[in-house]
Amino acid sequence: NTVIIRKCGSNSMVSSTLHAEQWSEFYTNGTIYCSVVSNNPIYVAQLGVSTNYNGGTIGDPSINTVAPMEQYINSIQYTTLIADSHYYSVVMPNDKYYDGTLIFDGSLQNISEWKAIYYSDGSIAGYGYSALTNGSHTITHPNKQGKLFVTVYGWTTYGGYSYAGGMSLNPLATNCELNLDKQTCQFPRINEGSDVCMNDCNSE
Repeated sequence: NTVIIRKCGSNSMVSSTLHAEQWSEFYTNGTIYCSVVSNNPIYVAQLGVSTNYNGGTIGDPSINTVAPMEQYINSIQYTTLIADSHYYSVVMPNDKYYDGTLIFDGSLQNISEWKAIYYSDGSIAGYGYSALTNGSHTITHPNKQGKLFVTVYGWTTYGGYSYAGGMSLNPLATNCELNLDKQTCQFPRINEGSDVCMNDCNSE
């Protein structure tokens, strides 16, 4: 069995159990960040909803991988795609390297709008920040040993996109076999009106 515990913003902790080949989803509204912790390997994806879901004309389904903290990297370069509005969301772990700043296109930025991402026990797992963007840019952790994760997304009339800006691909679960005929799923943060898919990767 795979036990998944999530906490979104200041909301109460939610626990669920998945068995082999099962999946789960939840919806986050607004700019809430979530922590997702599992006792077994899982895959987490962020899903952007369609225009029909919200009853308007902006957006289209999109999906991107949400990397676990173990796969965060030091620097990420990204490029926005075709859309009317573009955003990036950056997450940093709450570790000894975090100091509330980031390097944007070589310039050190002091960010005051970081939002805390909480574990289920109320301790802080990390911090998230989102902003408008356009074009090609590079986001770097201010410490060479520090790690971060960036999601890039955008919307237009009946259109949208999202993707993970970059991540490491180091093996984390050598006992978990990916079956491409059946959805398999992994972890930490969701943001900005998104659905999240989690599938059990444990054969028990």
